[in-house]
Formats: sequence, structure tokens, C-alpha cells
Amino acid sequence: MLLSLASETEQKLIENMLQNLTKSGSGISDGDFWIGLWRSGEGQATSSACPELYQWTDGTISSFRNWYTDEPSCGSEACVVMYHQPTANPGLGGPYLYQWNDDRCNMKHNFICKYSLDDVLEKELGDRTDTDYEVFPSVTAGKPYDENKSEDNSHVVVTETVKEEQKPAQTSPHYGFQRTPGRTVPWRYNNLMTENKAKIIFYSQALL
Repeated sequence: MLLSLASETEQKLIENMLQNLTKSGSGISDGDFWIGLWRSGEGQATSSACPELYQWTDGTISSFRNWYTDEPSCGSEACVVMYHQPTANPGLGGPYLYQWNDDRCNMKHNFICKYSLDDVLEKELGDRTDTDYEVFPSVTAGKPYDENKSEDNSHVVVTETVKEEQKPAQTSPHYGFQRTPGRTVPWRYNNLMTENKAKIIFYSQALL
């Protein structure tokens, strides 16, 4: 499910991951990331209570927030992204990097997910032998996760564009499937673990 961030420590974990991707030359580019924070109470969208209406889709209870200056702006923007615009000119709140911003839920962005250690995803991906695993380049945030709905019992991934000449590393701490023209390149990080012992997955899409 979409990433929840319960503390500054978890926030820094994601920031370090994105910074390391940039340093490694993996082609990470400008593009915000959906996280699993959304706002309920549409009738109070413009009230002073609006910032208190945001909650995590996975049920995490946490007062930690990392809003950009003057955010959330509320109104029709009920879902939340983590800024990742390293080449953009800084705004009043500084660079548009890693702070949170509310956005319309029908916008398309990259995204980040977190899954528990007892999840079967690692085995499912580890057993794959084909090289053309598909991921979506971007998605809308949609509605909150509902574990009672079969269509919601699936895994969300992070997408990010990479340059065509980049190759997925095959060694620790990450690995990827070899790229096939016209297909996407998933990147998986195994050594990222949050305070509540959940893992983070990142995927990348080839820019062809």
C-alpha cells in the first residue's frame, strides 16, 4: 500500500534513498511521489481544521507531518505527494525536495509503497524468470485502501523515469530485471526497513 511515514526517522530513510539514487547515476529525475496520506471530511475542506483531517490510508496513527511552507492548501486537493523536484528553482519554503504537498487525487505522479515482512511479494518477484515485468509509469492516488475489497489486496510500487542507457544493478543493496525495449525496468531495494519493520519498494520506468 502507499507509504506511511510515522516519524522523522522514516522520513529521512526515504530522503536518503532518493539521494542515493541520484548519486548512483540511476537517472532519477524530477517528479513528485504519492504517499499514503489523504484528507477526509470534504465539507470542511476550507476550514481551519483542514490540516487535522489528513490520515494515513494504512491506518497508521501519527502526528508527524512534513508539509512545505503554506501547505496543505486544502480545497479540492485531498491527496498528498512528497516533493521531488531537484532541478526546480527554490520557492519561499526552500527547494521542492521531500516536503509534502496536497494535490488533486486524479493527478498522475510517481508513487512509493511499503509492505510488511510477512508479505509474499518478495517471493513472487524472486521467483520470476521473465524479463518484461510491467509497472505503471504513474497513477492517480484514488481512494483509501480497503482490505475488505479484493481489488485493494494488491501491491503498489514506486515509479520513476530513468535514462535509456542506464542498466539495473544486479548486486546488493538492490537488483532489477534486465530491460526489454518498450518495457519497464523495476528496481527493488531489499535493505530498507522502517521503525515498524516494514520494507520499502522502489521501481523505475525506462524512458524509451
